[in-house]
Amino acid sequence: MIMTTREKFSRLDAVVAEIGITQEELQEWFNPSPFPIVYKKGNNFEVLPRFIHERRNEVWGYEIMPNIILAKKCGADGNVEDTNWKEVQRFAEKCTLEGKRGYLPSLKFLRQNWTSELPDRIKAMDKFLYDKGVDAEERYYGRIWCIETDCYNGGFYFPLDKLPGWYSKVSPSKDDRIAVAFKP
Repeated sequence: MIMTTREKFSRLDAVVAEIGITQEELQEWFNPSPFPIVYKKGNNFEVLPRFIHERRNEVWGYEIMPNIILAKKCGADGNVEDTNWKEVQRFAEKCTLEGKRGYLPSLKFLRQNWTSELPDRIKAMDKFLYDKGVDAEERYYGRIWCIETDCYNGGFYFPLDKLPGWYSKVSPSKDDRIAVAFKP
């Protein structure tokens, strides 16, 4: 027996009602986020494949590459008091993901693994979180501090909004965006 589309939707509606699936949950299944979402409690991160509305206040950012997570917005927001290199490095080293300690991402790794599609996906993710009511960037930008340092007590950073490269930087700025890496 072949079911009509109307019959299929009728049966699906019955299953959805029986299980108690909300309209928002259904929409999230069919419209997934561009990256896995990173939730934070204390210094512990959890990476999940989808946005959970009830946990929107725990959203810290998202995973842009395997084992590299990016903050949802620029600047200090309770994670660090200041976005200078040493403060961000201390923050990263306090963080854990599945029992692994964090560190700042490697400039070399970012340059080698950066793809032309990542900026568009990051833009889409920023918009996705902002549209979900998460305090996130409305636009794509930021600079990621990297583990490498230069000879002037500053650090190197990787800009999101320019061609992938590296730049030396001594002082923090409003467009610092924290990223944390974890060993695979």
